[in-house]
Amino acid sequence: MMKLIDILNKLSTARQEFQTTNGSVINSFVVPFFVDKFDLRKISKSIALAGSRGSGKSTYIQYFSHATRFDKELSRIADDEFDCILLYWKPDITYCQGLKYNWLGDDALRFFSIHAALSLLQEISNLICNVSNHYPELIRQLKDRGTFWSRISKVTGTDISEIEVLNTWVMDYKYEISTRLNPVNLDGILSIEPKQMLVYLTDALRLDFDKFENTTFKVFVDEFELLTKEQQQVINSYRKESNKLLNWNVAYKLNSKPTNETTTDQWLQSPDDYDEENLDNYIESNYKIFAAEIFILTLQNSGLTCEVEELSPSFLGNRENIEIRKGKPYQEKVLSLISNILPTPSIKELSNICISNKSVRNKISTTLSSLNFTEETIKKINEDTSLAITILGTYRQRNFDVAQITRYVHGKSSKAEITSVKDKISTFEFNTLLSLNLQNAFIQIPVYSGFDRFITMTTPNIRHFKELCLSALKQSEDFDTNTIYTTVSDIKPISYTGMHLGAINSSSSLVKEVISYPPHGNKLSHMVNRIGELFRISQKSSYQSEPERDIFTFTYDYAGADKELEDFLYSALSWRVLVEDESRRIKDDKQITSKEFQLNPVYAPKFGISYRKKRGVTFSMEQFKTIVTGSPASFDNIKKQYQQKWKSDDSDSPQGVLL
Repeated sequence: MMKLIDILNKLSTARQEFQTTNGSVINSFVVPFFVDKFDLRKISKSIALAGSRGSGKSTYIQYFSHATRFDKELSRIADDEFDCILLYWKPDITYCQGLKYNWLGDDALRFFSIHAALSLLQEISNLICNVSNHYPELIRQLKDRGTFWSRISKVTGTDISEIEVLNTWVMDYKYEISTRLNPVNLDGILSIEPKQMLVYLTDALRLDFDKFENTTFKVFVDEFELLTKEQQQVINSYRKESNKLLNWNVAYKLNSKPTNETTTDQWLQSPDDYDEENLDNYIESNYKIFAAEIFILTLQNSGLTCEVEELSPSFLGNRENIEIRKGKPYQEKVLSLISNILPTPSIKELSNICISNKSVRNKISTTLSSLNFTEETIKKINEDTSLAITILGTYRQRNFDVAQITRYVHGKSSKAEITSVKDKISTFEFNTLLSLNLQNAFIQIPVYSGFDRFITMTTPNIRHFKELCLSALKQSEDFDTNTIYTTVSDIKPISYTGMHLGAINSSSSLVKEVISYPPHGNKLSHMVNRIGELFRISQKSSYQSEPERDIFTFTYDYAGADKELEDFLYSALSWRVLVEDESRRIKDDKQITSKEFQLNPVYAPKFGISYRKKRGVTFSMEQFKTIVTGSPASFDNIKKQYQQKWKSDDSDSPQGVLL
């Protein structure tokens, strides 16, 4: 039994990157539906696994690693687990990035190689421990046959024949090399080449333990994009020489563009040397149900139980249950549970909330009267809040047709007219609600509330989804009470307003985080805040004659490519600060392309703008560069241009105006 505050404290510290000390995700992993189509152990070629930050790359790799496959909590180990064993290595990025070539010269790569070798040696040691949890004879056979320990002694230069001693040696030696960097002192430092060491030791494991006889060992280097170019070249040389016995693979952020160079004059070529896989493409197809399962599992890992048996950690972590999870009965249970905690108000409900405000009602009545609607028609329009809100936002349109709407409300429209009015409602109602929020500080329509909207704003980023949910929970009415929770079902529905405010708080935090994204954090932060501000100006306009603006374009000349701009855009895309729609590129014969971008939809609540990807703004290249790097004064000039163009009042007066 727990209080909500205790649950929140656990959730706040439970970042998924590494929740366990041994790397196993046995109790914190939801097996995705695509796992059988994309089993990392069964792909023979070297893999470059790309995915957006927060998409779950690290967790997915760890699921296939020996730490999870041989976790001591498992009741049985399938025989085919020995066909391929995955070694997971997440480099110490702070250490590796500190190994600067211009400071250490050629010794920089020597130190990197030793660091890599020690880390992988630790992985080998962990592998033996994990396998021996289920096969204790492994320890005895290594001792009796002696090949492995003999080679360990040669690698380390020390007589070692126990796992505990090996672990201690690795830890001590890691400390030893870290202390030699300042000042540089190479005396007494062993040279250990990672690839040859792994070949040497994995071959010994095959000789000493029968179940390893035909094992393929796969190394996965995570956060590959954060290594220096020279370090990437070292790993690429290993990837180039991958074979059935020892296979090297990497994982990196989507669009980060690490080098394909090796330490020789050879380059890695796709698909000849490796296959690049985009994890986002796999996740997006079933993101909604997957995200719901992950959040429910996260609540269980915080100390709650789940009354739905199929949602237990053991069930969600078993790939044999995938077909059940794909079924409608199961998914209805999941969505019912999550929707009870995070209910999604319909647009109609949001309109009802809006019209409950006396000022809005008065404005609608005034507007309808000014448009020469009859009293009878006005009465019928007011009975349809969606229509009333839409009219309030669109009556200044040139094609606004009083007669058409009159026929519609009295049931005298043709099928084409009915379709036309309904299309207008679906297009402009949400737009009007957004504008009312921005134009009037005393109105707070919870437009960012609900599970379905959280899904739309975060696809395919599981991390962002969990943070929105956590922030919403913090706004729960039970936050400061002594309410005791035992099961997930005990959590009461969070109010629409609570979720809305939670989304704004989480979104604001994520926008603040952008400045920390290397290597262009300052520029990225400028771009997000300034483009968000321009879209906010558009949304505050009293002339909402078009769907909301939340995308932008500019022309880009590939023939005369701007390397600095290109690097910046790659950075924006790799951190998923921007989302690019590849399907809507327009390219002419001169290779000039119109790129279409959207700010990450999770940033929308911070600025009070749309997340729906509707209409766009076309910037000149000069304008875009001013947005990214220009002075506050130069950006103010752009703001003034668009304020005049969109007839927008960008003041934040608590009085405001009602459209």
